[in-house]
Amino acid sequence: MQTLTKQFFVGALLATTVTVPRMALADTAAIKDVVSQHQIALNGKALHYEAIFSSQQLTDGASVSATAYLQPAKAANRPVLVVFNGGPGASSSPLHFEGIGPYLKEKDAKGKQHLVTNPNSLLDVADLVFIDPPGTGFSQAPNTKAGQRQYWSSNGDAKAIHDFIKAWLAKHHRSQAPLYIGGESYGGYRLATMAGISADLHPAGLLLISPMLDATASVNAPGNDLPYIMSLPTMAVAAVKHGKVAAHGRSMKAVFNEAKAYALNDYALALLKGDAITSTESQQVAAKVAAFTGLSRQQVLAANLRLDPEYYRKTLLKADGNVMGRLDTRVVAPIPKKVDKSRPSAANDPALGLGNSLVIKSKEIADYLHGQLQVPGKADYTALSLKVNFKWQYGDGSAQLYFNPTSNISALLKAQPNTKLLVLGGLYDLAVPAMSSWYAITHAGIKPDQVQFKLLPTGHSVFEQASERPKLKAMLTTFMQ
Repeated sequence: MQTLTKQFFVGALLATTVTVPRMALADTAAIKDVVSQHQIALNGKALHYEAIFSSQQLTDGASVSATAYLQPAKAANRPVLVVFNGGPGASSSPLHFEGIGPYLKEKDAKGKQHLVTNPNSLLDVADLVFIDPPGTGFSQAPNTKAGQRQYWSSNGDAKAIHDFIKAWLAKHHRSQAPLYIGGESYGGYRLATMAGISADLHPAGLLLISPMLDATASVNAPGNDLPYIMSLPTMAVAAVKHGKVAAHGRSMKAVFNEAKAYALNDYALALLKGDAITSTESQQVAAKVAAFTGLSRQQVLAANLRLDPEYYRKTLLKADGNVMGRLDTRVVAPIPKKVDKSRPSAANDPALGLGNSLVIKSKEIADYLHGQLQVPGKADYTALSLKVNFKWQYGDGSAQLYFNPTSNISALLKAQPNTKLLVLGGLYDLAVPAMSSWYAITHAGIKPDQVQFKLLPTGHSVFEQASERPKLKAMLTTFMQ
């Protein structure tokens, strides 16, 4: 499944792109709990809290670490929200420093990044735990091939994170507190996989943020029409956003829903006919898809009616000399003069900000953790590592051809019907189109009244957009009540 392992589901990252040597094992292996006291102002009031950096050693040199923020005086019934990002190979830094943590990472007028208080942090609502899996953040990568096979695999990764959460809750006397677990991007796949072994955690709620769930809907393979059906509404939104298709007074949600209705009906029926489709039908479908996407009918026909997202993001604005983002189709950049053909095309997404590297390190986050939170050592903070991504093993290691753990969520909700489920998706997300998450959930045996879907005017990383953070805080506050 090499095609799948080179699909990137990471959210946008707030880090400087630079490749540096891997940190020495001694930098973080011995770190357990580092506790420090802090205060910020939220809603005009002083909020006192303690920060706890924890690291749990695994086998083969691997470790899991987390940064937590707590109000111990309210521990008895205060909710705990545990979150992680995806990748695979992404740290929790997007949710931590552009979403719900006490600080945001922003650029000043001179372009220098620094931390500012996050007025929409959820710290006044719940204790927050940000988990970094092996090979991300300060967490150590496995130093043997056996360890890589164990921890850089869907099931091994899910078990390691589940065990860490369970141990963390017990150690900090939160096992009886309302527990909410959130996963963004591939983190949604991790959370769905974990759901199969998480009945003992008794989660009060699961939060799926731009979640990759049914991997089949993301893999372009002969005979698999799902990716093209799922992507069409997002492409339609991008075409209107960039002025390639007229809005005719429609909102972006209306554009999305109109394309979704077509994708689920005439378009899906046409693709399901395969090569048996008639020439007349092909011409009709090509004209309709062209009208939605802003491409020509000839381009749609040349693609056999099936527009690959990578082809689309590099083609829609080509006449203007630009490409658009995959994680956020609103991001526009000039067509690269040189492209490293040894790298997957998605690694060149201008919304990802990876540059020519395969690893993103964040000096600002490292300085914050070593300085303000007093984490010992001089380790670098790995915000994203595609070296981890490229070695990832999906499924359980068997000859599996279908990767979709969403049924685990269904089983958990049946066993624990009071568990809430909230799914967030962005209108401009072409990496994990919002329709693909909807499709996975609606085909998992989950009762409609057990899940909420929220379609947001954002890209893949829903918290990155400052204007949406107050609304998201209000939404999540209600979710955790």
